[in-house]
Amino acid sequence: MLATAVVYINDAAGYPQRCRALLDSGSQVNFVTDACAQFLGLSKTKCFLPIVGINSMRSDAQRLQPVIMYSRFKNVNVSLDLHVLPSIANDMPSRLIRLDQSKIPDTVNEQLVDPSYDTPDKIYIFLGAEMFYTLFSGERVAITKSVVFHKTTLGRVLIGRVLNRDVIQSRPFACVCANDSTINSALSLFISKSSVRKDEKDDAEQHFKKTHFRDDSGRLVSLPLNTKLSSLGESKHMAQQRFFNLEKRLCKDKELCIAYHKFMSEYLDMNHMELII
Repeated sequence: MLATAVVYINDAAGYPQRCRALLDSGSQVNFVTDACAQFLGLSKTKCFLPIVGINSMRSDAQRLQPVIMYSRFKNVNVSLDLHVLPSIANDMPSRLIRLDQSKIPDTVNEQLVDPSYDTPDKIYIFLGAEMFYTLFSGERVAITKSVVFHKTTLGRVLIGRVLNRDVIQSRPFACVCANDSTINSALSLFISKSSVRKDEKDDAEQHFKKTHFRDDSGRLVSLPLNTKLSSLGESKHMAQQRFFNLEKRLCKDKELCIAYHKFMSEYLDMNHMELII
C-alpha cells in the first residue's frame, strides 16, 4: 500500500483547498492533475518537462508557478513545485482495507494525515522524491510485520504490504504517467502506415505475377511505375524554375556550359537516361 495524505494548497484567491496526495519516491518531481490545477486557478509557466514512465511511456508536463502546501494540522507549510498531468493514478487504495483497529494506538489515530487511508478516493497530487525524504522521519509504529504507520512532518501515514485477508477484492496497482492523446495519435499513425504498406505489398505481388518472365539471363520483371499522377504533388512549378535558373547560369558561364553538356552526353551514351515523350 502506498502512503496517502490530506494536504491543503492555496487557490488563486489565497484560500486553502483540501487535496489528497500520494507519496512515492518513484518520481523525481511532483505532479498535480489538470482538473485540480484548474479548480485551484493556478498559473502555468512556459516550461514543459518530458516525462518517461514505466515501459518507457512518454508524456509532457507543464510546470506551475510555485504553490504553498499546508499539512492537515496546519503545523507545516512548504513551497512546492508542481507539474501538470491529465491524470496521475487511479483511486487509492484500489479496494477497501480492513485493519484491526484495536492494534492502532490512539496517538496514531489522532495524528493520521489521511483519516480515510483505508477507503478508495481520488488522488490529485503526487509528491515525489523531491519532497518524499524531507517529509519522513525515523519513528514508526508497526501494526503487523509488513504494515507500518510512519511519522512524517505532515502526520502519520500508512505504508507497507497489506495481506489479502485485510483487503476486499484486492488488485495490484502501478502508477504510470501517460498522455492518452499522444498514444492515440501514434497508434493511428501506425495503423495507417500498416495499411499503406499492405496495399503496396499486394500491388507489387500482382505486378510480379503479370509481368515476370524467364530468359537465358534469368528471371526478369518490368520496372513498376506509379500511374497515380495525383500523388506526385505540386513540385512541377518548382522544378521548372530550377531548370530555368540553371539555363540562365549556363548562358553566363561558357566553360561551365561546355562541361555540363559533356557530362550529360556521357549520361546519354551510357544509357543512364533517355528522352521520354
